[in-house]
Amino acid sequence: MVLNVWSAGCGGGAAQTGTSDIDEAEDEAPVEAGDEAVDEAGDGKGDGDGDAEDGGEPGDGDPDEGDPGAPSGPKFDTKSVPDGNAGSCGEGSGDVEFSYIWIANSDQGTLSKIDTETLVEVARYQIRPDGGGMPSRTSVNLSGDVAVASREGGVTKVYARLADCEEQNGSPGLQTSSGANDILAWGEEECIAWHAPMEFDSQRPIAWTQGSFNEGDCTWSDQKVWTTGTSGAGGYAEVIRLDGDDGSVDGMVHIPDLTPFNSFGGYGAVVDAEGNLWFNEMFVVGDNLVRVDADDLAYELIPSPGRTGYGIAIDEDGRIWTCGNGLVSRYDPDTDDWVDAPNLLAYGGCMVDAEGRLWVSNSDIAPYSIRAYDVETLGLLLSHEMPEHLHGISIDFAGYVWGVGGAPGIGGGERALRIEPETGTYETVEGLSGAYTYSDMTGFALASSVQG
Repeated sequence: MVLNVWSAGCGGGAAQTGTSDIDEAEDEAPVEAGDEAVDEAGDGKGDGDGDAEDGGEPGDGDPDEGDPGAPSGPKFDTKSVPDGNAGSCGEGSGDVEFSYIWIANSDQGTLSKIDTETLVEVARYQIRPDGGGMPSRTSVNLSGDVAVASREGGVTKVYARLADCEEQNGSPGLQTSSGANDILAWGEEECIAWHAPMEFDSQRPIAWTQGSFNEGDCTWSDQKVWTTGTSGAGGYAEVIRLDGDDGSVDGMVHIPDLTPFNSFGGYGAVVDAEGNLWFNEMFVVGDNLVRVDADDLAYELIPSPGRTGYGIAIDEDGRIWTCGNGLVSRYDPDTDDWVDAPNLLAYGGCMVDAEGRLWVSNSDIAPYSIRAYDVETLGLLLSHEMPEHLHGISIDFAGYVWGVGGAPGIGGGERALRIEPETGTYETVEGLSGAYTYSDMTGFALASSVQG
């Protein structure tokens, strides 16, 4: 159902900030400490800033370099290509921009780009020509760029690096957003890579594939992005795969076996190590987990009675987790077996971290909490009370857990929480607008699939 793709191409050029002025105080202070924060100033108590006076490099969040508040345990290198793929590039090359979390502002029709180390919103983008769309899912590829899907149809890619943005609006220099209050008009913003309109009544899942790593220039190529949508109550479900470079259709799968009764259809999606798409259904006739093969686009419906849910995640062994409707379940593709976790309730997103813990949003009524479970034993490891229900859960590359939602019930919220996993202390990024994102908002889940 893709119509004409609006493409900005790619390129470089000297970067400039956007044309709108931002109040300096607002730009520098978007963060408020959580109720459980230990240190009023934040330094050394979970802020992850690695201040020079603490003995580290600014912003690295590395406990070995002066930031004892950063999460302990293994972390991925945020400034190089994923381990096992660097080849001749060596440490520190590749410079993948993985220090951002991308959150959709459904009410505003925009996308926020937030630095996960400083907690500063560095840019905000309009993601459809009409300024609407109700965006809700984001996915980050191994180059650091993001794709965002709109509930009302369409996918938009945004470049992470200013060097990849291209002069295209006729004005000298590069015009791009410089913060939350600097949203440039469609056609003026030059970090939009492309926009692919789609005719769906409901569109939600979005997930990048890994692509291929090129050791010669330390870049990723042949990256593609999966999405699904439905048309009308009792209509159809369709899977579309787009070329990540220009947004053109790379493949399309019509699935008449999926018949949504309220047009939600697919709700969340993940990609496994082979680039195959997995997505869960939401409020459909019959409950299925769906797999679409990356090579021949053949699809498989895997019955999952009673396991329809909001969140979906994948662990390092390629097992699929569904989280929602008060139930967490694990599916093993090798054995074709489901395991339902006992007494493990979930009402929202979920994601597996580098230590083999499944993080889930536990309840949509007070008291709100997030919990961590062992992916092997399904035993409860950690439980932290939260100030509100967090719809979306994501992990950043320093090991922090992020929660997005910030409002009771099912509506989107006005902030995101960055949570220290061991203690549950948190800091917030304020000023979002109907934030409501279930997905791999940082690229951590995709990068985990290529770790060697």
